[in-house]
Amino acid sequence: MKKVFVVVIALLLGATGVQAQVYYSADFSAAEGYVNGPVVGQPAGATAQWINANPNVLTDDIVIENEQLVISDVSAGGRWVTLEIPTLQENFSVSFDWKFVGDAAGTMDVGICLSDSLNFELIDGNPVPNYNEQGTMIRTYAEGLIDVRDGDWAGGGEYKALAELNYQDGKNIHIRMEINPVEWIFDVYFQKEGDAEETMIAEEYGYRRLPTEETDGINALVIWDNAVAGTLGNTMIIDNFLVYGPETTSVSDWSLF
Repeated sequence: MKKVFVVVIALLLGATGVQAQVYYSADFSAAEGYVNGPVVGQPAGATAQWINANPNVLTDDIVIENEQLVISDVSAGGRWVTLEIPTLQENFSVSFDWKFVGDAAGTMDVGICLSDSLNFELIDGNPVPNYNEQGTMIRTYAEGLIDVRDGDWAGGGEYKALAELNYQDGKNIHIRMEINPVEWIFDVYFQKEGDAEETMIAEEYGYRRLPTEETDGINALVIWDNAVAGTLGNTMIIDNFLVYGPETTSVSDWSLF
């Protein structure tokens, strides 16, 4: 997967004339400064590092292992890790890979969000993220499916999906999100290992919460793991994060790694 990921970045950077700009990428490799162990505080020497956004719950079960981000439900608790990304105010794309490791009947409650970090203090006055403080949200959940939050821009909305996507078979699932931070809507596509093409799972879904006037965009990559008794013993692998967009979007003084 790492070689494929490098080729994708090269294409986006214009090796064949494609003019998308890469704002953030992570294949969690040693070349990027990642080492085996808890992801918090990594990668060494980076402009931005992963942080434990809920200090009341340890994130030692969210680790780098064999150049992948691995979430293992060893003990119960709501874990949140976040990473600062450049503030994006024009259309951009996000892609990543998901893979479940566990019993075919096993489940996990893991979510990935693109959000405005200033919203994290909006509801309760503290910086610990909450679900209704997020922007775009996609998750695996108890029924063994993946769905997407169609938000009402004020913290509400509902989870739903245009197509059924089961993750319990352990196949790699490639996710692509097309995010519009002007109209505050987004589309989501998936391509499961063995599929010939992508399938749309969300179309023009709303942000769960609007960005603040101060940020006026998206500036945080957020991962949650809501580990409960029924998910213990299962693992989720996340890899090959890529945040990219049109060349016209201006992001300055930012190091990818």
